[in-house]
Amino acid sequence: MTLPTPVEREESHLRTYRFQAYRRKDGLWDIDAMVQDSKPYVYFDHTRGAMEPGAFIHNISVRVTFDGDFVVQDIVCALDDTPYLFCQGGGDNLPDLLGANLMKGWRQRVAEVLGATSGCTHLREMLLSVRTVAFQTLSSEWENRTEPDSLRTETLTTRPAYLGGCHAMALDGPVVAAHFPQFSTPREE
Repeated sequence: MTLPTPVEREESHLRTYRFQAYRRKDGLWDIDAMVQDSKPYVYFDHTRGAMEPGAFIHNISVRVTFDGDFVVQDIVCALDDTPYLFCQGGGDNLPDLLGANLMKGWRQRVAEVLGATSGCTHLREMLLSVRTVAFQTLSSEWENRTEPDSLRTETLTTRPAYLGGCHAMALDGPVVAAHFPQFSTPREE
């Protein structure tokens, strides 16, 4: 399904996010996240003056290193392009996230460490999404989706964590009934 044809319009802003997950040789995992903002026209910045179309207003990256239990072991950022030199301090509190768990209380912890003026809004936004990327990364490992047998779910005795977590994975829905019948809970009529 594609979006419907819009009313005639012209591009005003481009924001690009990118998340890439890596399995490290030392048994840990990295997620590198990046956000870039640009304009399709000459944009006047308070500190950089006239910026050519496509120049990055924001070009910010963060790397979160975590273990198989989703516990943050390391976290670093690079604020390569920002509107103000003062923005460079937006990641100073990141070490306070060491030891936090991406699956348990992560959103609250990120808000405590980087909320409001304590940190960079763009780092905060990326870090909230890192949680989902980490889950996607490790769940694929657990299920070994590199082999056709990974699609055989009838012998599972422990309910996968993602069941019941979204519209398609509703415990009373058709996807769970078809692929995970042992965890299906039919709708009461």
